[in-house]
Amino acid sequence: MKELIKLSLSDIDVIRDETEDDGNVDFALARLKFMGTSVDDTENSQGYLLSEDILKEYAQTALGKFITGKVNPYSRDLMSHEETPEVFGYVPPNSEIKFVQEGTRWFAICDAVIAKIYCKGVIDAFRLDNDRCVSIEASVETHPNNPKLIESFTIHSITILSKVIRGAVKGANMEIIKFSSEKAEEYYNHKEDNPLKKFADERKKT
Repeated sequence: MKELIKLSLSDIDVIRDETEDDGNVDFALARLKFMGTSVDDTENSQGYLLSEDILKEYAQTALGKFITGKVNPYSRDLMSHEETPEVFGYVPPNSEIKFVQEGTRWFAICDAVIAKIYCKGVIDAFRLDNDRCVSIEASVETHPNNPKLIESFTIHSITILSKVIRGAVKGANMEIIKFSSEKAEEYYNHKEDNPLKKFADERKKT
C-alpha cells in the first residue's frame, strides 16, 4: 500500500559563532539527522516502524530535495505543511549520507545548504527561538499485512515547523551552522558543482 505521509522530526539548534558579526553572514550549512529507525510509538508517535536495513537502503532519497517552510508574518513563527511553501535551501545531490548508532537506534545524517540571503523571515524566527522542529514529507510503501511497517520510502522535502507542532521521530534533529562572509564566499565560488550557487542564480531569475 502506498500513501503520502508527513514524518515530523525533533529539534533544530542554531549554532552561533560569537566571534563573527551576525550582519556578515549570508549562507549556512545545515547538518540533518533526518531519519531514524523505530520499533514502536515511543520512537515514532505516528506508530510507523522502520528497520535499519530499510533506512540505509532508502535514505539517499533525501539527496537533491528542498528544505521548505513558511513564516507567519504576524506571529513571526514558522507554520506547518502549507500548500505554497517557501524554499529555504536544499540537500546537495553530492552530500554524503552517513549512519550513526545511538543506543539501539540508527540515524541517517547528511549536510544541507541554507540560503540565508533569501530567507530573512526564517532566520529572524531562529533568532527569536532557535529550538525548532522539522518534518520529512515522504511517500512510503508499507507491508500488505501491516500498514505501519515501512518497506520503502521516498523523501520529497524537509519542512521547518511551528513551535506549537510536536515532532514525531524521537532523537532526530537539524543543526544550522553559520558561515562568515569569507567562508561563505569561498564555499560559494570554489566548491565543485556548488548547489547553493545554482539555487541562488535560479532565485535571482524569479
